Order: sequence, then structure tokens, then C-alpha cells
Amino acid sequence: MQSIPAASRAYDWMDALRMLAAVVVLLNHVRDLLWVDYNGERIWAPVYFMAGYGHEAVMIFFVLSGFWITGSVMRRIDRPDFWQRYMLDRLSRLYVVLIPALLLGGVLDYVGSVVMNWPLYSGESGAHTVEMAVRDRLGLGTLLINLAFLQGLVGPTFGSNGPLWSLAYEFWFYAWFPAIAFVIVQRRFTLIAVSLLLAWFYPQVTLGFMSWLMGTALYFAIIRYQSVMDRIGAKPKRWLAGMLLLNLVVLLYTRTVAGAASDLLVAVCFTGLLFVAISATHWLPSAPRFLVLLGKQGSFSLYAIHFPIAIFVCSALLAMLGGERLQPSFASLGAMVAIMVTIVGIAYYFAKLTEARTPLYRDRATRSFARFYPTRSDGA
Repeated sequence: MQSIPAASRAYDWMDALRMLAAVVVLLNHVRDLLWVDYNGERIWAPVYFMAGYGHEAVMIFFVLSGFWITGSVMRRIDRPDFWQRYMLDRLSRLYVVLIPALLLGGVLDYVGSVVMNWPLYSGESGAHTVEMAVRDRLGLGTLLINLAFLQGLVGPTFGSNGPLWSLAYEFWFYAWFPAIAFVIVQRRFTLIAVSLLLAWFYPQVTLGFMSWLMGTALYFAIIRYQSVMDRIGAKPKRWLAGMLLLNLVVLLYTRTVAGAASDLLVAVCFTGLLFVAISATHWLPSAPRFLVLLGKQGSFSLYAIHFPIAIFVCSALLAMLGGERLQPSFASLGAMVAIMVTIVGIAYYFAKLTEARTPLYRDRATRSFARFYPTRSDGA
């Protein structure tokens, strides 16, 4: 299959944006756990405003994921061993982070909800991110549902870790896209295509898949529309400014209208921005290296573990201050920032122990699979 053109600066910015999106999700959750709802004081409005973009940040994750996964699929779809290799790659990528994240979250949630009985874990504190008793979600059945990527579909997310709903969506997107691609490219129907029946029973996943497919559209657009990219590259400042302005307007609009239409609108406009950025990659400044590295090596880990740590740390702090969520102030803002920095640091070292070792575990899984299901000598 034809490959996408090199655009290293734009791709670095995509990694940096992935990290920034993870930080926005973190801000959304820490704000909700630590502060009361907005009380009308305008000085704090910017914090509440920025923290409100957690869901839109997930749409950005979906688009970026769709782009990279589409490339991975299309480069290897002609290989006879595609499905074995692909599913081993995806499952090792997910489980190497998910399993320890569930274990870590389970321990913290048990201590916080059962041993300490902190109010945030009760589901009655007023925090919108925890509206059910966490202790009721720590059972073995719920754990197995999450390991099967069915959380948010046939059962709840494990413990307090509500953000894991999107991980279930991602898994099914990983299965659906190559199943569809096989029908289109190979004219073959695969058994995994049966999983597309989930789209009928869970339309919310289908709507998320539409946003994810914007990344697929981006992949094929930069292959097919090189002449358009050349015209954009000739006037990069004008195009970048226009797309940035459009995305800003759309983000402002989504604060007044919620739902599937606004999700897709965010995905479409962000895809347009990425298309322009890749077209103008020669003009882009270099992305901050620390954001690029964190985006590549730690954004998934940050997303997977941040909530159980956040609710535990916020609960411990609130217990020392009377138990109720805090009114916004410079002191509580400082505490919020400190908590976020701490969680990012923990996620970084967590990623070094898990996410960074994905190739090692993938190779082990591949060798084990080959031992039980040997391939042909022609590489299949």
C-alpha cells in the first residue's frame, strides 16, 4: 500500500497534542474532585472553562488513534499473517498498561472506599465524575468486564476509573476498522466482522467510531490530495491561522451544544487542522521535546491511571481540610496544580515500567503464539 509522506514536525505536534489532551482530561477530573461547581466568581471562570473540555479531548484522542492505526493496518493488510500480528500488537499495547492500571486502581479504591470510607468514594459528594459508590464496582465480575473491553457496554468501569470507558471504545474500533478494510481491499469477510453487530446494539460506540474514522480520512487525504497540500504549503500562515480560528470557534460552540453532533464537529475540524499542519510541516516550529516524549511514551499511561490516583490524593487532602470539596482560591488552585504535576510524574514512571516495555511483551507474546500456531515458511 502507498505510504503517507514524511512530515516529522507535524507528527511531533500530534504527539504533543496527545499529551496536552491527556492533561486537559486530568484537569477536568481533578477540578471536579477538588473544587465545588462554578459559583459565579469570574476570576475563576477560566479554570472552569478550560476544565470543561475533557470530553472534547477524548475526541482528539480518537482522531489521532484513527490516523495511526489506519496507517498500521494499511501497511500490513496484504500480509497473510495480518490478523495474528495485528491483534497481538493491539492487545499487547493495551494489556501492558491496562492490567497494572486496574490493579493499582483497585488497591487505591479499596483503601479509599472501604478502609478509609472517604466521602468522594460514596458517590454523594457532588462530584460529577463519581456518582455511584466505588466499593460497589470492585467485584471480580466488573474486573473481568473491563479486561474484556466491555466496560460502559455490558457493565461499569472498574472501581473509580470512569475514564476507561473510552478504552473499550478504542478496542472495538481497532477490530472494526481492519474488518471493514478487509471487505473493501481484500474482498474477504472475516469472523471479527461479526463484532460490528455491537454497532447496532450500542449506537453510542458507532458515533464514537465516526469521530475515530476522521483519522482514517486524514490518512487517505494526505496520500490522495498532494496537489491540495502543495497549495496549502505555499501559503502556510494563512491556512494555519484560518484552521486554528475555525477550531477555536467550534470549541467555543461546543460549550453551548452537547451531543454526538458536536463530538463529530470537533473531530472534523481537528482533522482539518492536522491536514493543514501536515501540509505546512516545513513551516511549523518544533514542538516542545518534553511534550513530544511524554505524548509518545506516557500519554496512554497517564490516561489509564490518573483517576484512581486523583480521587485518592484529593480525598486524603479533603479529609485533612474537613471533608467537603473546596471553594476556588489561589491556595486550592496551587493544590490542584501540585496534584496534577504529581500525577503526571507518577504516570511517567508507571509508563517506564509498562508502556515503554510494550515491544518486549509483544515479542514474548508473538513467540508464545508462534509456538502453538506455527506460521508458514513464506512469512505467513
